[in-house]
Amino acid sequence: KAGKLAGALKNVSKELVQSTNIKKLAQMPEKLRELTQFSEICEKRAQQLDQINHKLDNSVKAFEYANDVIQYEKYKQALRIEEFTSILDVTEHGIMRLLERGIRAEDLLEALTVPDFLKIQSDGLKVYVKLIQNNKYNVFIVNPNTKKLVTAMPGLSKKSLHNLGKNYGWNI
Repeated sequence: KAGKLAGALKNVSKELVQSTNIKKLAQMPEKLRELTQFSEICEKRAQQLDQINHKLDNSVKAFEYANDVIQYEKYKQALRIEEFTSILDVTEHGIMRLLERGIRAEDLLEALTVPDFLKIQSDGLKVYVKLIQNNKYNVFIVNPNTKKLVTAMPGLSKKSLHNLGKNYGWNI
């Protein structure tokens, strides 16, 4: 059997050699070189795609992280709003001022419960003034009809407090 198989292989290889075009055989090294170059280009492209995918993965992770940070900040702000509104109703303008000016709920509560000065403006709004440090005052303006905080001004100097009172019909 082995002899028959070897003979059959010999015949097949002879037929293959005879049927192959000699020009095609001569072109084989050039084709092999082209295929090698093409393979190298494909490998480089694959590496570039891997790098792009890696960067994209990192970008997605960064986006997800940024989204988490934004969600956290929104949640933290919602909690601060809840803290303020548990003390007193607040107008939209009032809540914006409390948040953007970094006022703490404790500062609001202290000024409303034990103010150093309580004044009435010429327009009827109540002014709660609390001394926080040497000649610095937190000021909270409340509408007594709606019982809502209208605005908040932290850390005013004595001069600024005096000018505010002068503009709104009260003095300290």
